[in-house]
Amino acid sequence: MPWGDLPQGISPAPDGIVLIDKDQNVTSHDVVGAMRRLAKTRKVGHAGTLDPMATGLLTIGIGKATRFLNYLSGCDKTYRTTICLGVSTSTEDAQGVPRTDRGPEFVQKFGKTIETLQTHTRMAGSDGCAGAVVESDEKNGVLDATVQVELDRARIALTGKIKQVPSAVSAIKINGKRAHELVRAGVDVEIPARDVTVYNFDFTSPLRLGKRLRVEGVEVQTLEIDAVVKCSAGTYIRALARDFGVQLGVDAHITMLRRTRVGDFEVSEANPVRQIAAGIDTGRNVPVIPLAQAAKNMPWIEITPQQRSALTYGQFIETPATEYPVALICGDELVAIGVKHGKKTRPAVVFAEQ
Repeated sequence: MPWGDLPQGISPAPDGIVLIDKDQNVTSHDVVGAMRRLAKTRKVGHAGTLDPMATGLLTIGIGKATRFLNYLSGCDKTYRTTICLGVSTSTEDAQGVPRTDRGPEFVQKFGKTIETLQTHTRMAGSDGCAGAVVESDEKNGVLDATVQVELDRARIALTGKIKQVPSAVSAIKINGKRAHELVRAGVDVEIPARDVTVYNFDFTSPLRLGKRLRVEGVEVQTLEIDAVVKCSAGTYIRALARDFGVQLGVDAHITMLRRTRVGDFEVSEANPVRQIAAGIDTGRNVPVIPLAQAAKNMPWIEITPQQRSALTYGQFIETPATEYPVALICGDELVAIGVKHGKKTRPAVVFAEQ
């Protein structure tokens, strides 16, 4: 395991959700494997894969909560990212092979911007690119107005309900195989566009000089900009950065990605695997969020003990629910996930025992 030998929990963790702040360069599957040992149970899953390069919030299901993950993975998500302009890569992130499909266009569009930033920037290193620090005079941070207009136009074009072609290097299955496995095996992959919603796509930094990247023996000076994105489930931030570049007419990829929110869960509530392991070493339990609490990330209603009993027998009940699927909660127990069936609510997944 990437974390070395991990302690095993003294007893199986209770059913529920564990919030993990995923480390960089480990897979979501690595985290699941770690939690199987720490929680002392084989029944562990995750809601929504994070790429190895990405960090941040990964929601883990323990025990019965694995059957709840499909509903949790459908929650909206928020990410912080850094977009690099001027170079694309084979994986659309910093771990891929650099390439330039639109090199001349980038120079034509942003050559003057690069010169302006180089002129009005004090370099932290002798190479004149990485680690640049902006001087505090009135000229700095002021770009050609047309550049800012172009950046905003590209950003706005990718906000709202859009059609997005997911990244080829993704966990999407094609004929039973993961797309990223096919790509790495040299197979050309075509993934159809899907409907996604980008609620917010906002810049959180000015455009700045990025690293110089070597592409086929030629050094390319890149530009970078930070952004925060709130989006629906199924949105690929790598693909959003790629399409941002397409809108600008230049190559693009991401160099940083961090998921900060899933539904109402925040990364500030999460723990790194090492921290949970340290707790196990000192006799503490895995920090599990009870199912009933986790279920309040989705539409939910309170039901009666009589309705609880009916649901455990698979019976339909009458509820005031207007949004489906709906979490059916009795006291501090998640009884079932309900779906609409005519004028009644049918249990799609039952968690409570008779």
